Amino acid sequence: MATASVLHLPSISITATPQLPSLQPRPARRRTTPQQGRALELLGHAIEYLVDSRLPEGGPTPAENRAIRTLMACSRSVFEDSIAVVPMHQRVNNWMQVQLRRRHV
Repeated sequence: MATASVLHLPSISITATPQLPSLQPRPARRRTTPQQGRALELLGHAIEYLVDSRLPEGGPTPAENRAIRTLMACSRSVFEDSIAVVPMHQRVNNWMQVQLRRRHV
């Protein structure tokens, strides 16, 4: 159970409640091939280079922003093409739900 903590200052009172863990499902884990892993690594380095090399100059230009977004889209595409790994407990849970639905139909 989350308990509130109170900080008292001469004219300010702040109540802080710790955040509860999210109820959203965790993102799927992926199993990449060596080629996909290397592509993700190279794309990540390219994105990092473009972003880091332009920070001292005040930020990337519109063309560099487009290049960064294009590289990020390529990276996301490679990641989504990799095989999703479903944990055993999730597979069992899914199977049980299917079996229960069949019995109640």
